[in-house]
Amino acid sequence: MPRLTTTMHMAWASADSVKYLSFPANQTAPLATATAESIKPTISCAYPSEYPSIAVSDSAAGGTGAVFRIAYYQDDSNCVNGGAGWVVAQKPATGYWPTVGQSYGPNASTWSQTYWLSLVASETTGDFYLVTSQQKSWSGESTELHHANANDLTNTWQSEQIVPRLSVIDVATTMKGCDPILRIVYSDFSLGGNGGIYGPTYYRTGIWAGAAAATPTWTNAAPVLLDSNGSYGTALFWERPVSKFSLQKRVFYSLFERETFSGGSPSYSLVDAYDTVPNISGPACVIGNEL
Repeated sequence: MPRLTTTMHMAWASADSVKYLSFPANQTAPLATATAESIKPTISCAYPSEYPSIAVSDSAAGGTGAVFRIAYYQDDSNCVNGGAGWVVAQKPATGYWPTVGQSYGPNASTWSQTYWLSLVASETTGDFYLVTSQQKSWSGESTELHHANANDLTNTWQSEQIVPRLSVIDVATTMKGCDPILRIVYSDFSLGGNGGIYGPTYYRTGIWAGAAAATPTWTNAAPVLLDSNGSYGTALFWERPVSKFSLQKRVFYSLFERETFSGGSPSYSLVDAYDTVPNISGPACVIGNEL
């Protein structure tokens, strides 16, 4: 649920629709149900929409204002000429939200089931990042990272496969100097030794910015292993001094859940993954000429 200045924005699934609502960050009174808007028409023969995720980038679309996008999984394969897949919709001035990206397609060729989906955006550059984990009809599984820049209305979504399997995946983004950087955290649970959705858990950081970028540039030569049996990882960009006035700081990559077995019974714990590094600030973003 992103915040833009003093307003919160949220999305959720409701029966066979997806709802959007904004409200002041200091809101305390309950909001009337009628204040929520449906972003797409109701399809009576469709299954409920799933995994809605909302992101906002300010000063996007050529500086004309904030761009709001919601990603969700749509399955109307039960309908005549129906299909399934992920959809990204963008908030218009009025009315239903038009589609600006999708894997949705007819039953014979589409992704038949989405297992994981998350959407984030750079606050100022118009870069949107979507991660999905899906099973394709008749032809396998895939976990992917997708990118599009809202400043270029002709820009299409580019994709890079992370693993050719299902996984639990999350994505985050922040600014480093003048550039947005992204981080993915994923659990490759098909390679786990105990079944279920726990397995090798990794993070990877990179840059994928601007409409011309066809693929990300990774700052890690390979995914970095965080744990051999983790899941539900949240991608993080967060740091704090080890202690007050410390010359070192902790740089956090993820908070995830670890599954361990003792005497045949599983137990679970939360793990924060971080490195301890010198407490030095990164370069500032300078627009224009430096004196």
